[in-house]
Amino acid sequence: MYLSNNYLLCVSCMTYNQSAYITDAMNGFCMQQTNFPFVCTIVDDASTDGEQEVIRQYLNDNFDLQDTSIAYEKDEAYVHVTFARHKTNVNCFFAVVYLNENHYSQRKPKASYLKEWTDNVKYIALCEGDDYWTDPLKLQKQVDFLEAHKEFIGVATRIESRTEDSLKADFIVPTLDKCNRAFSLDDFLKGVNFPTNGLLMRNIIKSNRDYFSLMPKMSPFIDDETDCLLILRMGDVYIMDDSTVAYRRR
Repeated sequence: MYLSNNYLLCVSCMTYNQSAYITDAMNGFCMQQTNFPFVCTIVDDASTDGEQEVIRQYLNDNFDLQDTSIAYEKDEAYVHVTFARHKTNVNCFFAVVYLNENHYSQRKPKASYLKEWTDNVKYIALCEGDDYWTDPLKLQKQVDFLEAHKEFIGVATRIESRTEDSLKADFIVPTLDKCNRAFSLDDFLKGVNFPTNGLLMRNIIKSNRDYFSLMPKMSPFIDDETDCLLILRMGDVYIMDDSTVAYRRR
């Protein structure tokens, strides 16, 4: 079995009833070109629109489920897990968590299901199931930046807002005047925000598990601004001018 402490990075993707969009998100993960192994954790919160079937078919088509030295499945209370490596992108691993009861409606946290992959990685990246990455070098560029700049807790990129059927951005955030600089808690308190779907941060979750259990990308009870507040209380985030994420506006 591929040991979790061999991954440099974990991608956290929470999704529910996004069967029409989750393939784009998974394609964005699988196209990432990195010089390090990374694992994508996809948690489906007991979708009722067939999304779990879409994810299963994607794994069957694109991942080596027959390599039992790496791939495995397991059942636990409330959850079924499938783990495998991509057939061609050898640095890309998926850990898919299929919940059989909706946790959001019961206000039950999901972070505990991800400890196997989140506890030992150096970096965490976030992306929701209805958004998708557009730059195959997104993760590599962000990791390279944080490796060279120890003073930042994370690095974020710009995000393109798009309608469901458009390949052209309606607008891009943050604006260029807020890019290529540090973003601090003081900026946030002045009313400035940054999108967390373009964020890659150092793994400070294990040592601050109770604190970060509030994060909506890990346990979606709060809004995006609360994500920013929680992160910025731990350190500054650098904002790149690269546009790497499509935010699907519905």
